[in-house]
Amino acid sequence: MIQRHLPIRVRRVTHVGGEQERLAVYCLERQALVDVDECLRCTRCEGMHVDSSDRHTFLVCRGESPPLEVQPEGPGDDWEDPPISSLMSDRVICVRPDTTLDTLALLFIERNISGAPVIDADGRPIGVVTKTDLLREHTEHGDTEVTAGRPLRVGEYEVDLGPGFHELRSCSKTVAEIMMPLTFCLRYSERLSTAAALMAHEGVHRIVVVSETGGEVVGVLSALDVLRWMARRYGYLVPLARERE
Repeated sequence: MIQRHLPIRVRRVTHVGGEQERLAVYCLERQALVDVDECLRCTRCEGMHVDSSDRHTFLVCRGESPPLEVQPEGPGDDWEDPPISSLMSDRVICVRPDTTLDTLALLFIERNISGAPVIDADGRPIGVVTKTDLLREHTEHGDTEVTAGRPLRVGEYEVDLGPGFHELRSCSKTVAEIMMPLTFCLRYSERLSTAAALMAHEGVHRIVVVSETGGEVVGVLSALDVLRWMARRYGYLVPLARERE
């Protein structure tokens, strides 16, 4: 039997009704995300543990097949070309297509992110939306609407607001109207060289990582993650994204 340490992955999804959080692990037997509660009920699960930093939790699972997720620790094939699952961010923020642009802007500011995968009801990616999309929408259409000048009545008096008065209105547009309905994805077991080649060829800064079966979003690999790995590969003490949290 092989003992595996499965990191708990957090996926937050923003939609018109609010925000949902899902705690899950990537089950190597099913090759799909499984809710933590369901995994804890499995007979192979040995419980939840905390790593040496006391900040990150993982589940210990017993299995018969070699683990798919490999953490490179020294020279060898995995050190030269590790799986993207060992480098990607496992704390993913996604949005639904019905999310309003006002909510999206606040999400980008509060979470300090520049883009997010857009997913359907089953957690599969259907596009991506970025700060650039928001800026383009604001530049081309603005967030106000020009209305005909009309007097403003205050008690018994009328104040002429003059021509060209702008009435400020909340933006009712949604992510579905501005997102790119295309996203570049790789499966969980793909190697770093494949991801780097795809990002370089397509000129993109992030790749959405999906499960082997079902195509559900399980992580995001950014160009910065690749640079961190390269720096560590050559001996620089650069913390991984998960170590900065």
